[in-house]
Parts: sequence; structure tokens; C-alpha cells
Amino acid sequence: LHPVRYLKIDLSMLHNSSENQTKYYRYGIDPATGEGTFRALNPSMTGSFSMSTVTIKSAFEKFKSENYVSETFARFSENRLIIAQRLANERPDYDGTVDEDGYPSGFGRTAEDILIPAFFAAYTGQDPNKVNLSTIPGLWSALPNWQVVYDGLSKIPKLKKVFRSVSLKHSYRSTYNIGSFQTRLINEYDPDENGLNHIRDELNNIYSRYVVNGISISEQLSPLISFDMMLVNSLTAKVEIRKTRNLTMSFSNNQLTEVKNNELIIGAGYRFKDVALTISVGGRKRDLKSDLNLRFDFSARKQITMIRKLEEAQDQPTSGNIQYTFKLSADYVLSNRFNVSLFYDQSINNPIVGTSFKTVNAKVGLMLRFTLAT
Repeated sequence: LHPVRYLKIDLSMLHNSSENQTKYYRYGIDPATGEGTFRALNPSMTGSFSMSTVTIKSAFEKFKSENYVSETFARFSENRLIIAQRLANERPDYDGTVDEDGYPSGFGRTAEDILIPAFFAAYTGQDPNKVNLSTIPGLWSALPNWQVVYDGLSKIPKLKKVFRSVSLKHSYRSTYNIGSFQTRLINEYDPDENGLNHIRDELNNIYSRYVVNGISISEQLSPLISFDMMLVNSLTAKVEIRKTRNLTMSFSNNQLTEVKNNELIIGAGYRFKDVALTISVGGRKRDLKSDLNLRFDFSARKQITMIRKLEEAQDQPTSGNIQYTFKLSADYVLSNRFNVSLFYDQSINNPIVGTSFKTVNAKVGLMLRFTLAT
């Protein structure tokens, strides 16, 4: 899309479903006709699913207190009862009975049919009274992601005197994934003429159609905002902010793993033209003149991994660090085949969780590059 001059918006939407069907055939006598025939036994389907979505409403959440409490995760827990009541009300045979936790009979707090839409509603910011209840959402449930680029600032007369080019960029991607799913066998899922299953598990929950081990959301604001500039004096500068988040909900232990990354990147470069340099080789002096390129980069990145337990209502950081990186380099071309560069890199790693120690790594050196190609 090009709504205005110098503004470009790219939209992309993903809905990917993969299914594999398996049946076993056995030869036997048909009781109705008395004739031999092949019968299909144990039909099953396995597959995976992913689609683009928008979870930006929960992307900028800040943890409350030092216990890293998440309001979005608390909302996920609260959504379960609303989803359970919706599912129960869709069944004409529901008589209004509830279990000891106040959930409708057959739809307990840990049933997959409840957890999946409750999780999706919480992290996409949707109303749990309206969110799609399907385990595998349809095509029109996918939402577009985007990338926005604007190059028009350097065209403004006053800024044109200072900047040769200025580019602003913003990008957003979020994907909802079901790594694998499998249909249940007939001894667990045998719907009636209305498509309703009545078989229950050991927790008195009605078996869902699919066996799903877990679901996940991968979100990237990379970059959240980026300024890429070149001044008329050949100075280049870049400022970029990135945010990423990965959420993995496991149904084997009803536990959410949340990994968040926030990063700030600042870079600058300058080229000195025709820098004169005199070197002495074998007692003979040689005068050189070439461009000297200087480059400085700084980044600050904070990463934290959280484990959130749904039933125990516990939030625990398992790992995390704040990392600072400094890079400084200078390049000089001695000839069309010979290049020399000086560099200094330093990385400082401060742990957030007290199970590790602060570390500092530094590298400094001189690098010579010689090209043998003719």
C-alpha cells in the first residue's frame, strides 16, 4: 500500500494447516450381507497449524511488583470460566450442574477446549464472550501483519540541508502456532447425530476432538521503531528499538513459558576521504592516500525467561540478563588487495537471576586482509 508519497506499507497474512489422515483396513465378513469386505479401522488425523494474528494489545505489559505478576496471564486464568460456560450452554443436554470449582459439569478448568480459546483471548486482547471457540480457527480468523517504511523526511526543505537521507521503519509480526495435533480414537471421541461427544476422561471432562500437547505465540516488533540517517557530511547514524516475545503453553503440566527480549541499538559511522599515510617497508617509505572508515555500535539488551504455573498461580523467573555491547572499528585500504583494520569489542553481561555471575569479555586487535584473487 502507498497511502501517501514516500510511505510504503506491506501487509502479509498467513493461514497454514497441514493434515495427514491414516486408516487401517481389515478383511472380514459383513454381518448385514454375509459377504467378505474390507473395513476401515482406527481412522485418525494428525497435523499442525499456524496463522498470523495480532497480539500487540498485550505486548507492552509491564510486570507488576518484584514477583513478575502478569495481568494478561491472570486474565487468561479468569477467561476459563467464561469459556466453559459458553461451551456448556451450546449443549442442549446441559442440566446446569457444576463441579466443586464452580465450572459446568464436563468442562473443568484444565480441559483443552477451555484453555485454548481462553489463552488466545487473553493474549490477543479479545472479549472471551466473543472469541472463536474452535481449536483450529478458520481462514478468516487470521489477521494481517505489517511493515511500514517512510522516506519522506529528507525531502522537507529545512531537513534537506542537513540530511541526505532519512528512513523510518516499523515492523510487526505475530504468529499463533499449534505444533502438532491428533484426533482421538473412537473409544474417547464418538459424537452423536448432533455432533456432540459424551465420553469423559478421569477428571470428568468431556473429551475434546483433538489431542493438543501445547500452543504458542511468537511475536516480533523488529524493529519497533528504526531511524536510519545519512547526513550531508557523510556521517551515518542509526537508532533502533526491538521487542520480541515467545509464549509457549504446555497442556501436560498447564505451564506457560514466557521469553521477552528488549533491545536498543545505536550505531554511527563516518568516512574521512583521502587520508594520507606514510609507511616504511624495508627501509623505503611509501606514501598512501585512501579513505578511513570509522564505525561505532552500541547495544543494550534485556532478556528474561518466566515460568507461569496456571494451577499453582506461581510466577518464577528462571533465567535472564542485561547485556551491553560496545564495538569500535577503523578500516583503511592500503591498496586494492590489502586492507587493515583496528577493532575493539566489549560485552558486559549482568544476570537478573542470582544463579549466575556477572561476566565481561573484551577483544582488541589488528586485522590484515590480503586478497589473492586476480
